[in-house]
Amino acid sequence: MRLAAVLLMGLAAATAAANGEAAADSYKMLEVYAAPQRLQTLPDGRRMNIYCLGEGSPTVLLDGGATAFTITWWKVQPALAKITRVCAFDRAGLGYSDPGPLPRDTAHIVADLEALLRAAALKPPYVLVGHSRGAFDMELFADRHPQITAGMALIDPAVPHEDKTMESLAGMAPGSNKAQALHCARLIAAGGIQSGGADYEACINEFPPVLPESLRKAYVAMQLRPSYGAATLSEELSFDEPDSSQLAAAHRDYGSMPLLVLTGGNSMKSRDSTPAQQQILGQWWNQAHDTLAARSGCGVNRLVAGTGHDIQREQPDAVIEAVSEVIAAARSNAGAHSGADKGSTGSRPHPRSPSLLSCGIR
Repeated sequence: MRLAAVLLMGLAAATAAANGEAAADSYKMLEVYAAPQRLQTLPDGRRMNIYCLGEGSPTVLLDGGATAFTITWWKVQPALAKITRVCAFDRAGLGYSDPGPLPRDTAHIVADLEALLRAAALKPPYVLVGHSRGAFDMELFADRHPQITAGMALIDPAVPHEDKTMESLAGMAPGSNKAQALHCARLIAAGGIQSGGADYEACINEFPPVLPESLRKAYVAMQLRPSYGAATLSEELSFDEPDSSQLAAAHRDYGSMPLLVLTGGNSMKSRDSTPAQQQILGQWWNQAHDTLAARSGCGVNRLVAGTGHDIQREQPDAVIEAVSEVIAAARSNAGAHSGADKGSTGSRPHPRSPSLLSCGIR
C-alpha cells in the first residue's frame, strides 16, 4: 500500500461523480488545499499551517490521522463553519507546516498546538475533534487543559497499545502495510526516492488527473520532502511508545465534558484478517471506545454502520452531526454556568453530571 494513500482516497471518485456546476464547485473547494492556507509563525520561528472558516464560539479544532493534513476535513469543515469557528491544522512536518523537533510524539504535538493557539490568537473554549491517531493529541490536550476544553468528538480514535492488543487477541502482528509505510518513510527522510524508480512507484501517490493539477503537483512534492518522511516515520515509531504511556499518565477524568466517540462499523474489516479475527477485533474496538466515552459522565460511543476507519470521508454527515451535537452541548453548558460566572468562556471545569441529557447528547 502506498504511503499516505488514505489521505485523498475518495476525492477522485467524488469529483468524477460530479458534473457540470457541481464539479466546478468541487474543484474550487479542492484548490484551496494546493497551497498553504495560513502560515502562522511560532515563538521559535517555525511556521505551522492552519485553515480557519466561520465565526463564533466555541472554536472547533480538527486534527487528522497518520500522514493527514487539512484536506482530510474537506467534506466536514465547511458545513461546521456555518455554526461556529472551525480550524484545521497541519502537524509539524506534514502538509505545509515546517518540521519540528523529534520525536514527533503526542507530547511534542500537543506542545506545538498550544503554541499555535497562542500565536494565532484563537480564543477558548475549544471543541476538540481528532481522527485516528489525532485523537491521542486531542485527549492529551483535554487532559492538560480541562478548563478551556468545552467538548470533544473523537472519530474512530486510536487506542493505546492497539498493535500489541490486536496481536494478543487475534494473533495479528502489524501487517505488510505498516512495514511498507515505515520503509517508504525512511527512504523519503533520507531523500532516496527518485521519480520513475521502483521506490517512487511503491511509495509516492500520484493521484488521477480528475483532481486539480495544482493539488496533484503540490501533494506529490509534499510526499517527496525529507522532512515529511522524517515526521511520518517519527509519528509512526512513537505511536505505541511513548504515546501510549503519555496518555496513560494523564489524569483522564473528563468530568461532565460533552464527549462523543464515533466507531466505524467496518473498521476492522479493512485489515488483513480472517472473518473470525475481524469479529474479535470489531468487538474489542467498540468496547475500547465504550471505555473511552465512559471517561466523561456525558460520554457516548456511537457506532456508524457501513463505514470504515475514515468516517469523515465515507460518511461525513455522521461526523458533522456528532460535532454539531457537541457544540450545542458545550453552548448549553456555558449558558447554564453563565449565571454563576457571568461572561465565562469555559474557563472553569464542570462538575460531573450523571445524565447524558444534561449535555444535550442523545
